[in-house]
Amino acid sequence: MLFSKLKIVIGFYQVTNGLLEAFSYIKWPESLEVIAKYSGILQMNLFQMTPVNCLTPGLHVDAFGDLCLIMSLNFAVIVTSGVVYGVYKLTILKNQNLDDEEKSNRISQTKEVVYKNLFFFMYVTYLSTCSKTASVLPFACRELCRDEKEELCNEYLKADYSVQCQVTKYNHFLIVTYVSTANIIALPAASFIGPVEKTQTFINLDKQGYRV
Repeated sequence: MLFSKLKIVIGFYQVTNGLLEAFSYIKWPESLEVIAKYSGILQMNLFQMTPVNCLTPGLHVDAFGDLCLIMSLNFAVIVTSGVVYGVYKLTILKNQNLDDEEKSNRISQTKEVVYKNLFFFMYVTYLSTCSKTASVLPFACRELCRDEKEELCNEYLKADYSVQCQVTKYNHFLIVTYVSTANIIALPAASFIGPVEKTQTFINLDKQGYRV
């Protein structure tokens, strides 16, 4: 119940922040601007709150660098969750004071806790991952010309004009973008499939005459 209510609160302020950023040219009431200022923290965009170039002045991170950083953070959390689950599972299996049924129950409970916390973190960073992924896709490029006849034109990312589109380096980084896009699609799909499979298991047990 606590996680569900917390998700509603975080989701509300994330959408509010995104709405105010999209229409930043509007003069919003001062109280609403304060909400937008602090609601950005709920997106868990750590690299925006503490940019890398502030820590190391000589280091410049472009739009693709921001995407790689947020993906690395998500990947690190996933790996950490897997390691924690593996350690707890191994500890439970080696416990000689527990029978097989109790071991199975404890492993199931551990898996549920790890999954719950992992999905909660991924949910909080989901909006930042989506926005950073969308900002480097090909449709986010803008054509700029250096002459009046518009013959010497190049395309650049609107989110970062230091990144030129339709060059070899950009095409290579697009692979990372597509991986991030697959991750964006996979997360809600996994959230949907999990409850469906659990419900189907309960239905099957009920049909076999077990008390659900």
